[in-house]
Amino acid sequence: PPAFPPPSSTTIEDLPPPPSISHEISPAFNSTRALSDAGHRFTTLNPLFPPERFPYALLSSIPTHPAPLSLSPPPRHFRGSISAVNGGVLVEANGTEDACLTSAAPLFAAGYHHPANTRRGRVFGYEVMVLGLPSEAALVAVGFAAKPYPAFRLPGWHRGSLGVHSDDGRRYCNDDHGGKDFGPPFRAGERIGISMRFPIDTGGRGIEIFVTRDGKPAGGWRLYEEMDSQRGKDPTEGLDGSRDIYAAIGVWGSGLRVVVDNFYS
Repeated sequence: PPAFPPPSSTTIEDLPPPPSISHEISPAFNSTRALSDAGHRFTTLNPLFPPERFPYALLSSIPTHPAPLSLSPPPRHFRGSISAVNGGVLVEANGTEDACLTSAAPLFAAGYHHPANTRRGRVFGYEVMVLGLPSEAALVAVGFAAKPYPAFRLPGWHRGSLGVHSDDGRRYCNDDHGGKDFGPPFRAGERIGISMRFPIDTGGRGIEIFVTRDGKPAGGWRLYEEMDSQRGKDPTEGLDGSRDIYAAIGVWGSGLRVVVDNFYS
């Protein structure tokens, strides 16, 4: 199973985090200003959905241990294929523009999983096995998103989302600029895991994100570290437990082959 931190894991001490540098551009791939503006128009015109009242059948399908979970149908502009394989979902990109694929069911249903309701912490996440990733021709991003999210944008670029991107290894949280330094770029043959942990904390300031590489811890951060007063963006919107949260996998380019699996909640 993936090395996601258990709800009882030691938390980061409640001290001011070290400063994180926000970059203006990525040293790798950068989207266009027109697409960025379109993403902002989408989020302005489409407020985040309130928590849904999910039927019991759907809630019971959300795995409580590493297991497969289906993806929603891809956006129409997606060029590639999505198929079930070996307990996971194989995603292949063939000349696609930026696309965000989301899980069919939320990994965090706010009205059902929130620690204020359950009196228990909550950890959820998933893994991506990178089978093919031409460094100059493709990109994959692993993250989470609240809906609705612009399907033509990668996770982490707009409100209600976060992501770690393969091309530059940086983390993004409501940041359509250059992200923040986090780790090295992804490589073919790696297994990347990402998870969120909600402690029993009604204020939400202890929410943490963790990343693993080949099953080993590869860093993390607190959601509230992402506050960017200079750009006036609130990274916590939609990710603070007030909305349902879905797995969000971003893809772009050609030759990308990844298996998304080990969904956990």
